[in-house]
Amino acid sequence: MLFRSDAASGQVGLAWMDDGTILYETSQLTVVRIPEDGGGRPDTLAAWPDMQQLAYIGRLSGSRGALVAVCPATCRSGVQLHTLDLRTGATQPLLDDALRGWQLPTGHLMYVRSDGVVMAQPFDDRTLTLRGEGVRLFDGVSRAVSTPEIVLGDDGTLLYSTGGGNEVFSEVVWVDRSGAQTPVDPQGLPPGPYWDLALSAGGDRVALSTSTSRGYELWVKELPDGPQSRITGSGESGFRPDWLHGDSALVFVDASDRAWSARADGSLPRAQ
Repeated sequence: MLFRSDAASGQVGLAWMDDGTILYETSQLTVVRIPEDGGGRPDTLAAWPDMQQLAYIGRLSGSRGALVAVCPATCRSGVQLHTLDLRTGATQPLLDDALRGWQLPTGHLMYVRSDGVVMAQPFDDRTLTLRGEGVRLFDGVSRAVSTPEIVLGDDGTLLYSTGGGNEVFSEVVWVDRSGAQTPVDPQGLPPGPYWDLALSAGGDRVALSTSTSRGYELWVKELPDGPQSRITGSGESGFRPDWLHGDSALVFVDASDRAWSARADGSLPRAQ
């Protein structure tokens, strides 16, 4: 392992730069730099203490700068794209509504808006500023809050999934080998959308991470139509569950990427 990124948002904020260094975010809403071999002390570059979280770090050519997506409040209410000058440490807002950005060989910055529209605009990589007007390229990119389902290869090839939704899973279903879908007790599940699912080895329970107005909660549902148990307490969050010890316990991570374990029935306090 090269290093551990203690990401504040539970999302990976990391960029491998052209000069062999790696930028990543910490739980203090700070971007730091480390050599690709993992040696030495991290070099603190910039911080966004007034923001709610950092959602993305993207590299710019020549390792002169980087793109950082930040959420001023919650990422559901809007994402801003900022530039980070790696020579001076200066940061500046670039776009008010942009989830991700990529520098193109044509001298443009391509970015995805929160409505799934992909834009391109002339970009000056010396001053890290935009020029001219943005041009709409296409739309319909699927999003999961602040994460658009799109990647850009070094050869200029785009891969993306379509759909206008801004959630992950709104329904939990069984799918057989023919592709037929059967809903999983829709009246007995906690409300979605659902972020992570983990089926127990015995197939009789499913762990679900669900988004609510209170945050991201972790639940266990007994299948096919049994009761549900909430695993995380008030103010706690749970992502990426997995089953342990013969399906008697769960391991999961919170919004700060700390690992926890808990009894699958929620009867015992959580432990790191």
